[in-house]
Amino acid sequence: MDDNRTGDWEGPLFVLADDDQAAADRIASLLYPGLFFIVSVTNPRHVLSYAKRLKPRAIFLADPLEFPKGGAAALLHRLVEEVGCPVVILSELWTPEGAQRWKQMGAADCLPHPTRFDQRLEVVRARMQEIALTATPRHQASTNGLGNGSNAQAHW
Repeated sequence: MDDNRTGDWEGPLFVLADDDQAAADRIASLLYPGLFFIVSVTNPRHVLSYAKRLKPRAIFLADPLEFPKGGAAALLHRLVEEVGCPVVILSELWTPEGAQRWKQMGAADCLPHPTRFDQRLEVVRARMQEIALTATPRHQASTNGLGNGSNAQAHW
């Protein structure tokens, strides 16, 4: 099957990359299991390897974040080139012009990343739901795709 099946749970898999571990874990725990399977990755250096192994429906990438030689923009470029799944930027400093720049760099979308948690949760939930309902399933995920060495948190 090609439906992002993970263990006994079926549904779309997303990667949530945010260096705010408490917020990422809380978002992931509140959206799973009722809606989505979410892997939160709090070390930006690990996002690319997890995305390659897990083949998520989409990656939600917080900006700003610390990533060598270019921050979120450099990571976006590598994700688009090497993984090929949609990347949604969550921007703390969102403007229409900034959103357009992110899209020109390859992002599928750019959403405001509010500092208030309840607003952030709703923004992420709404976009994940939209992607889950409109995109065709791309890949199959496995529970052993997480490997051992990281600060990624799978919520299943």
